[in-house]
Amino acid sequence: MVEELGKMGAISNQKFNQKGMQLSQLKGNKQVYEFFKNAGLSDANYVYASDIQNIFDKFDANDNGKLSVKEAREMGFEGSRKEVKKAVAMLNQILETQINDGQDVYPAKVNENTTDYYDKDGNIKYQAQTIATKNGNIEKFTFYRNGDRNNIATYAEKSNDMGYILENNEAGLPAKETISTDGNIQVTNYEYDENNQLQRQTVEAQGTKITTDFDSSQRPVKIVETTAGSEISQIITNQYDDENGTLTQNVKNNPVDLKEGIAETVSTYSIDEESGKTDELLYRKEIRIDGKEKEFTQTAPDELEEQRDNYTITTKWHENGKTTTVKDGNETHVIEYDKDGNTYVYVKNGETFKTTAKRLLGADATEEQVNNFRELNKDLIKKFGKDKVEAFHVGEKIRVPGELEYNEENKANLTVDPEAEINAWKKAVGLKQKPVQSPSGTEGKPDATGTKPTGEGTEGKPDAAGTKPTGEGTEGKPDAAGTKPTGEGTEGKPDATGTKPTGEDTEGKPDATGTKPTGEDTEGKPDATGTKPTGEGTEGKPDAAGTKPTGEGTEGKHDAAVTKKT
Repeated sequence: MVEELGKMGAISNQKFNQKGMQLSQLKGNKQVYEFFKNAGLSDANYVYASDIQNIFDKFDANDNGKLSVKEAREMGFEGSRKEVKKAVAMLNQILETQINDGQDVYPAKVNENTTDYYDKDGNIKYQAQTIATKNGNIEKFTFYRNGDRNNIATYAEKSNDMGYILENNEAGLPAKETISTDGNIQVTNYEYDENNQLQRQTVEAQGTKITTDFDSSQRPVKIVETTAGSEISQIITNQYDDENGTLTQNVKNNPVDLKEGIAETVSTYSIDEESGKTDELLYRKEIRIDGKEKEFTQTAPDELEEQRDNYTITTKWHENGKTTTVKDGNETHVIEYDKDGNTYVYVKNGETFKTTAKRLLGADATEEQVNNFRELNKDLIKKFGKDKVEAFHVGEKIRVPGELEYNEENKANLTVDPEAEINAWKKAVGLKQKPVQSPSGTEGKPDATGTKPTGEGTEGKPDAAGTKPTGEGTEGKPDAAGTKPTGEGTEGKPDATGTKPTGEDTEGKPDATGTKPTGEDTEGKPDATGTKPTGEGTEGKPDAAGTKPTGEGTEGKHDAAVTKKT
């Protein structure tokens, strides 16, 4: 079909014909060659007899099957009468020339972006499209089976960073799908029974192979995941109870790949009638690698309850992990786990990164375990003070690799009260205002109350409230309130209030008020009031009140008040 060919014409929707000539063969006649070149054909395209016939139908005013010189000029041919007649003769030659050049396929232009390709018998072989986008061109190819446009054998797409190939079987159903993205290739194979029902799907990508078997209702009944070396890492089997509308799923894990220490789980779900998808979790059983089992029964949608020892444990699963509520006598504790099975805990006051890791992982933790802990919380680790000591903010919510169960051994670490720890920090630095609003992100900046936390950037400078923190740079000078802080330069002399600060020269003697300050020579002995001060000589022992002080000697142990109650 010729669309307004004339001087501004363009050829589209070509139909293959066994007669015609390739455009490159027409270079001997400049007028005809440039005419079809301007009409949008390339040298590889063919001018078919059907194209010439359409031209004649449009411009043959006398309807005599021939083009006169006048009619040819109307088409856009120019030059002498002889040159125009020569161009018309070439059109007639195209009309009568049998295509017999041994090509496998012959292109027929559909439009500016699309070309169909035929065999010499006129059967459609494939179609090629080029689509321009802001990120570059996308090339699409559709290959047909047996010349049938309704039977696609292969479909392919290609762009700068992506490739996609879909191969269909004789019935036109997907048989193989290949996706290539940034050099990574994923191949999916499909197998069918004699009734063309999907039986098995196999997905392979980056050394992992997942095989899924389906039942007669096209539901997955078995899923096997293998890693490089054909080692099975997980097997999932599904049993459907159509009468009761439930699915029971059994998941067996390879112990080598375990993150939570769970070797096998059995879960029962209700199935939504309309969507056919799992709805509520009704029951769950966990079998750990040490052989211990836990059973959960439903108390609410997606919420299961477990009775363990003296505890009642309720677990609710969600897309980001799970939340466990523990009732331990009169205490209730909420423990969170992420979707990878890691446990959320809180940072205590006075801890460095090393002491936090030691408390949570144990004194015998391996270097690999500590490195995993660091990697999991790398964005929360800060550096404080002149020595750039690594630590988390007090009360920070961090993660411990793996699942910490609530028991007597883990109870202290799982029930740390972040507010109590922040209050302890406030007390330690002598603050009366509220602590920083969010422990993460403070980075030495004052919060809404004007209080500046300890850490990098404080450098002994007063905060917005005019209070100068203890540390290097105070040089024993009194602050705006007239109070002289402890530190080098005090030389054991009393300040303006008559109170003698602690220091190297106090020699453990009581000051004017009769109170004996802490120092190297106190040797952990109680002062005149009977109170035993904290210091190097305390050695982590509880004082007369039974309270164990924080410090190097505590060795990560909690005092009697450490349990969080909600």
